[in-house]
Amino acid sequence: MLKIYIAGPLSTGDYSDIISNIRNAIDHADSVLLLGGAPYLPHLTHFWNLFHPHGWEEWMKLDKEFLVKCDGLLRLPGSSKGADLEVQWAREANIPVYHTMQEVEYAIRHARPGPGA
Repeated sequence: MLKIYIAGPLSTGDYSDIISNIRNAIDHADSVLLLGGAPYLPHLTHFWNLFHPHGWEEWMKLDKEFLVKCDGLLRLPGSSKGADLEVQWAREANIPVYHTMQEVEYAIRHARPGPGA
């Protein structure tokens, strides 16, 4: 099962925009799941942060730990300092970066099982 990291805007705009960004990311993660992939959705830490706040740098450090375990990254449209950094990390780790669901679908459909699969 291909592990796909979802990267996109989160904290851009007002609270309504933030909720819209999270909804968009969840919709894409669900599409990845329905295609047979295993999405990782860092946007969900927004809710964790409501109860146990941590700084941006700490969240990004956690995100990087998960990103390097993924097989691909889906970059959602929109301005995002964090998502741009995640794309940079993915490229440094030779993790494919996808910009459309069609690219993700192709990758999932043509994935070859790795060791331990």
